[in-house]
Amino acid sequence: PNTGQRLAAIYEPGTAEHSLLYGKLARPRDRAQRGNAHRAPEPIKRWQSAVHIVIRDYLQGPQFKYSKVKKGEIRILCLHPGSGNKPLKASLFKRNLEDVFDGYEALSYCWGGPNERNTHEILIRDLNATLPDFGKETHKTNAAVKWRMAVKATGETPFPIRKNLHQALLKLRSIEHDVNIWVDAICIDQTERGKEEKEEQLSRMTEIYNSASNVCIWLGDAYERAGDGIQLVRDIMNFKTFDILIDLPEAKDRWMSLIELMKAPWFGRRWIIQEVALSRNATIHCADHVIHWDDFADAVSLLKEKIEILRNKFRDEIFDDLETSSACILVDILTNVCRKSDDGKVLENMLDLETLVSTLLGFQATYPRDTIYSILSLARDSPQASENWEMLHSSQLERNYHKRNHQNIEWAKRRRLGSAVGLTPNYKFSTRDLFVAFVTRCIYNSGCLDIICRHWAPRVFDRAYNEEVVMPSWVSGMSKAPYGIPGTSLGRQNGENFVAYTPNDQRRRYNASGSYRAKISMVDDPSLDPQETMVHSDRLRTNITDTAFTGSPLPSPTLEKNPSSVIDSITEQTEPSQNAPSYAKLNPNGQAAELTTESQASTVQPQLLPTFENGSRPIPPAIEINALSIPSRSPLPSPNQALQDRSPISPWPGLARPSPSRKPTKTIKSPDVEREHELSGILSVKGFILCQIKEHSDVMRGGIIQGEWVEKMGWEIGQTQNRVPDMLWRLLVADRGCKGGKPPQWYKRACLHGLVDSRVADAEGNLHSLMPADRKISEYTTKYFERVRNVVWNRRLIKAETTEWFRGPLFGLAPKDCEAGDIVCILLGCSVPVVLKRVKGHREISVYQLVGEAYIHGMMDGEAVQDKSLVEKLATDF
Repeated sequence: PNTGQRLAAIYEPGTAEHSLLYGKLARPRDRAQRGNAHRAPEPIKRWQSAVHIVIRDYLQGPQFKYSKVKKGEIRILCLHPGSGNKPLKASLFKRNLEDVFDGYEALSYCWGGPNERNTHEILIRDLNATLPDFGKETHKTNAAVKWRMAVKATGETPFPIRKNLHQALLKLRSIEHDVNIWVDAICIDQTERGKEEKEEQLSRMTEIYNSASNVCIWLGDAYERAGDGIQLVRDIMNFKTFDILIDLPEAKDRWMSLIELMKAPWFGRRWIIQEVALSRNATIHCADHVIHWDDFADAVSLLKEKIEILRNKFRDEIFDDLETSSACILVDILTNVCRKSDDGKVLENMLDLETLVSTLLGFQATYPRDTIYSILSLARDSPQASENWEMLHSSQLERNYHKRNHQNIEWAKRRRLGSAVGLTPNYKFSTRDLFVAFVTRCIYNSGCLDIICRHWAPRVFDRAYNEEVVMPSWVSGMSKAPYGIPGTSLGRQNGENFVAYTPNDQRRRYNASGSYRAKISMVDDPSLDPQETMVHSDRLRTNITDTAFTGSPLPSPTLEKNPSSVIDSITEQTEPSQNAPSYAKLNPNGQAAELTTESQASTVQPQLLPTFENGSRPIPPAIEINALSIPSRSPLPSPNQALQDRSPISPWPGLARPSPSRKPTKTIKSPDVEREHELSGILSVKGFILCQIKEHSDVMRGGIIQGEWVEKMGWEIGQTQNRVPDMLWRLLVADRGCKGGKPPQWYKRACLHGLVDSRVADAEGNLHSLMPADRKISEYTTKYFERVRNVVWNRRLIKAETTEWFRGPLFGLAPKDCEAGDIVCILLGCSVPVVLKRVKGHREISVYQLVGEAYIHGMMDGEAVQDKSLVEKLATDF
């Protein structure tokens, strides 16, 4: 056949190789049937026959040379027969994806830790191997040389793989037949040369997985009680057996064996969501055991329904927090992620990208950008090549172009320039810019600002410089999520997110800004100018080895593009700094002046600022919520001053003096993508000041509410009362029940019981919402204070004085980083109030950073925006 390349070998019809390259691939046999609802099925032996498997990994051996794959083609690996621990051998060949529909299976597995190396190998023959282009020397190359090169190209080449993948292939290969496999770790060129190929293949994940006849889920080979757990799944498919096992004390070990499987590392991988969601059929494999995915999912769902019974019966920590485990979240979301036909074909994706990213917090990706890329194929609003929101960034991109090329951009190139910020897989795009693009797209498309309060962003790390990549404060990191960064801690780390929602229930819990929609714009960021970043590139870095993170006095550091400053880009999971400055002009009278989207506004208009009840005026708000982390209480020089300052001592306290000899920790090879920032981190939105924090409690670590604050909210400690202040019992649960609806009436009585119970309230009046298991109190009091614990954990209680337009004082809950003097604002289009922190800076600049979401009692359901004329009067640009 004419492939456009010089093939190293051509295979005759009738050979096994010819059949692989051009024949129809037979549909694999079923590995497992769904469980019988009336009786437990017989143990199912592992099927040994030809299979096609999808595998994920990221490391290749340098010895293997890929032949180019055409658009629409995929590579398939044909595993040759073998048994036991005999070496793995395979052939690699290319086929059009549409020609192999229903002819292969897909393997989903956990590839290992970040420090794990390729300790095993598989020997691979490339059936599409090509000879090198000899160019003008072709006629000088004799037949013997060409023959030796052809033999070498089509011979077996060692391909290094990791231990877990090696074990999976050993278990899934056939003793008697070839096993045809699609492996993205092997079938996609994962090297630097294969970046474009990888992007194209990733965009086709929906087709690849949905075309597979089955997805084989490999949990691993190291679970001693795997057989017991899988047999339990088979048994409880009969509901009568399930009821018996729930009440049977001797069944504890069997339930624990199932939970151990649910906590396998595979369930925490982000890529597995699409691998299972898009499958038409799936089976779970652990060592030599196999079970149908539907049976396993049903078992997890049943276990979740009865977990409280098991928790109270067995009193073992293995049953704790099971509802928030990745396995339970995965089972819940798969029922809503897409609509399928009876034969498993995907008919419609049901969730938008923002919902998917915001709710799948327990699933990790090795590379932070894959937090978004790994679920694009599942999104209802999957990104297209060019979208309207991209034009939000056109001004900054044109500014960058002008500064670098010393000329204005041509009209014909403007649209193409804007399309460079899209969310389709692009590994030349920095992770920081990808996250900025994602948030601005969410706000533009939905008209809602809630995404800035959702804690979804993983940590991004520029390994070459041993530095953390600084993020805008409105790209909120996972460390603020209820359970923190996945894999770093056990148990609750923070209070429940006030804008949280689930794939099953996407209703807003609050409606502080009423029906107003968010209208945003991006303000040009002067720190992205090449001449500015050239001077400040060392000064603006954040070193992760420091005790405390400090960031740049100007947003978005980047390096000038020159051969001496570019390095390999490797990203890992570290937490982005959340604080950053924004710039606003003040007029001579100290009033905030509106800043246009141009970097230098030609005219400014004064904004009306409210007056607090004590007669003082708040500090004028910044026109933009700040984008990047900066050292608090540090003077900020103007851009011109910053450029002129070259003294050996840093003018900003808290920032180390940059070393002139600073060098990357890795060998310079290619541009460091993580340091090439193109998008502004300065977001402009409309809103108004609601109140200013006057005082706050200590951080409520462990869910302990200080007695003095219980008194401030109306309760008299030490006295027996039959009435609890309405604000007190409502505020402690953020005026919502555990499922996000209005709190039940009995919450009030349960709060009263706790206030007078010495097992909840100590001698100083402190309320202990987290109670030991052996401290038995009434069921409903326990449920109420469980809700209190989930709300107040690691937050502060605040008392705030209002502006002249609202009645105060106001009480509420705010992030642990809030301080007296911070302002609480209603941003139009945001369902909850937010706390903004002023960062002291240059006298001509007012700077705020986003601290986080807040609960302000009596202001969560649109009370502050009922008077439309007042909103128009107070609204200003932040």
